[in-house]
Amino acid sequence: MKRRLFRTIISVFCISTILITCFFPVNVLAVEGDNIDDRDVETEDAEISIVQNDAEESDEIAFVTAGAGTVDDPWDIGKEGGKVFAKVEAGTMTITGTGATKDFNLLDRRPWESIKGNITKVVVEEGITGLGNYLFYGFYRMSNLSLPTSLKTIGSCTFSNTQALKSIRFPDSLTTIGEGAFESSGLKTLEIPDSVTSLGQSAFRNCRNLRSIILPENMTSIPNL
Repeated sequence: MKRRLFRTIISVFCISTILITCFFPVNVLAVEGDNIDDRDVETEDAEISIVQNDAEESDEIAFVTAGAGTVDDPWDIGKEGGKVFAKVEAGTMTITGTGATKDFNLLDRRPWESIKGNITKVVVEEGITGLGNYLFYGFYRMSNLSLPTSLKTIGSCTFSNTQALKSIRFPDSLTTIGEGAFESSGLKTLEIPDSVTSLGQSAFRNCRNLRSIILPENMTSIPNL
């Protein structure tokens, strides 16, 4: 009888232990463990996202010329040996300094790339002697342009795809207009001064609104415009 009672007690104790172990501690640990794992994952994701943001900012900075493009901190866009700066304020880009600007190409991310559609006016001040390749490429809302008497050269595709630009007045100091300089612009009429001795191929190609061009008398050859 005692043996049966003892066996019964042992059996009940074992079953109780099994039930408690199965239903209470494991569930509690599982919930706590899940929370801990979730926190770990969220922390890791947050750390990764921060790193990614830093990387994106670094990529952006890597493409940008020194400066912020503001009045107090203009972009430094001077070609080697020149001191040329650019700033944008209230839709107007102003180029100041002495010498020529650097050249760009279609693979470059110019510092003003994201705001070029907001620029409606460009003022190039006295002292600037050259405007580099692709400098104002794609300024499709630019309708007002002022060039200095110190300007000597306009590079390739400098004013390409400036559809809102209807007219331009070249200074008498200008000697060179590069290839595709005004390709696909909105120019209607233009007069090239006698000072120009070099006119690049396709300088005014696809200018669909262009009705008349006055060329210099001393120009011995006329390229395919």
